[in-house]
Amino acid sequence: MKKLFYTLYLFLLLFCLNSCTNDNAISYEDTGQMIGQDAALCACCGNWIIKIEGRAENFQAVEIPESLGLDLIDAVFPIPIKLNWSFDPNSSCGHIIIEDIARNN
Repeated sequence: MKKLFYTLYLFLLLFCLNSCTNDNAISYEDTGQMIGQDAALCACCGNWIIKIEGRAENFQAVEIPESLGLDLIDAVFPIPIKLNWSFDPNSSCGHIIIEDIARNN
């Protein structure tokens, strides 16, 4: 009887461990590089410069989400990244909004 109980317990444990998935995993649409901060003095400048693979132009983001987990003041640029983004509809400068971002190692 004990052998049957332990066997069933083992199968139940393996079933539970196998069914655990991370449904919160983020799927990133693009990869690229965070080039650094734009030091130019203009109305649309002074933001973070983002180069997205497959795009000829660089983009600027006003904010970088904390999910990147880097101290951007002391960071060494460029930083390889993966991200989800969209154009900022309220920007006349063509800025982007970074929705999700992570270092692309």
